[in-house]
Amino acid sequence: MTKRILWVTVAALLGAGSFAGGDTSIICGWAFLLWTAPIGPIWQFGLYDLLPTSAMSSIPVQVSAAVGVVAVAYLFWFVPVPKVVAKFGAPNGATRNAL
Repeated sequence: MTKRILWVTVAALLGAGSFAGGDTSIICGWAFLLWTAPIGPIWQFGLYDLLPTSAMSSIPVQVSAAVGVVAVAYLFWFVPVPKVVAKFGAPNGATRNAL
């Protein structure tokens, strides 16, 4: 349970940092994409470009999108991935605590 809380906390901090401006937003934005992979990059480089520019111009819409990315990435990493690892086993050399 603490791994999940830690994961969401880091994702929230990176998401908030991506709106800070300046170098912080660049660093946190890329870290957010890495932390929420594969959902974050799919959203940013695939789906985001399909929306009209006016739809994503307001801050509340962008924040809602970031919360949605965190939610879907959380579901991805903590629902199907553990089931797949439990079914097929961890990769060679990995320990169960590393997941």
